[in-house]
Amino acid sequence: MSGIRATCVWRGWMETRGSTSRSVWVIASFGVERVAFGGDWAVAIQVSSYWRWVAALGASTARLLFGEQRWLWSDNARDCYRLTAAT
Repeated sequence: MSGIRATCVWRGWMETRGSTSRSVWVIASFGVERVAFGGDWAVAIQVSSYWRWVAALGASTARLLFGEQRWLWSDNARDCYRLTAAT
């Protein structure tokens, strides 16, 4: 999910339907089990804050089941980097 925010309109990006529909398109195209949360920090902070990006992505993926959200937000990255689960 890195790069989505940087390609959106610089002003009012979160308020536009197109900005969050891109994340929905990515998940629909690749499947939630193959997508991980990420950010392109240096570019992204010029558009909005980190927490605003988290809120926008959370809102656009709110219809996902709990397990699907967990894949997106943590499990896919954990598997990719072969990390152990946090206790």
